[in-house]
Amino acid sequence: TLHRLEPQPRVLSLMLPRWCRQRVPRATARRLGTLPFRIRAPLARLIERKAPAAEAFRAPALGDGEALTSATAAPDYLALALRSRVYDHLGETPLQHAPALSEALGASVHIKREDVLPGFTFYARCAVNELATLRASSGAAPPRLVTASIGSRGHALAWAADRLGLDLTVVMPSPTPSSRRDAVSRLGASVLIHGETLVDSQGEAARLAAEEGLVAVGSHDAPPVLAATGTVGLELLRQHGAAAAELSRAAE
Repeated sequence: TLHRLEPQPRVLSLMLPRWCRQRVPRATARRLGTLPFRIRAPLARLIERKAPAAEAFRAPALGDGEALTSATAAPDYLALALRSRVYDHLGETPLQHAPALSEALGASVHIKREDVLPGFTFYARCAVNELATLRASSGAAPPRLVTASIGSRGHALAWAADRLGLDLTVVMPSPTPSSRRDAVSRLGASVLIHGETLVDSQGEAARLAAEEGLVAVGSHDAPPVLAATGTVGLELLRQHGAAAAELSRAAE
């Protein structure tokens, strides 16, 4: 019968690359198989890179408790967010109720106004926490920094570097609009044009870090960056309770 033939995995085998079928869980592969290839392939690679490495099974043994207490754990991002240096340089952003959107969607919609930060993006949190953390750990000699960007992230890092008195070089590809180049250079960062694509610029930034001793910054998943992003969630937890109470009073 049709249900015993199980056609869906066979269809997926035609749609997904072999490495994806072998390494990505079947439930995830089924969802990925419905996406266009230009989205499916990089998304599958990202899932694979972020997935924890598989470990061989081993029966429990005496002394496992001691091993657990001494093992190196992943960063405690909640603790890092609570101890972040974001609020040394930035304030909380408001959480605003959107009445028209709420009525249209039949839900209570609030908007977290990260656009009020420098550069109009939450990247300012990430940049200032990453650079302040580097500055605090560098001792007497402040590090010289380098990053590759085509816009918002480079602008946020330039703002943070200017605020902290750090030297930053932003490598940009040649098609980057002059308005974005000027916005970064006005903040005191050095703009270096290299290559035609962001990948070209990233390669040059990596070369500068390796050969000239500059410190690469601007990673999406560095612990100080993720901790700074977590401060948004902490603010939402504090602010949403007040927002909900305000809406309740308005409904009475």
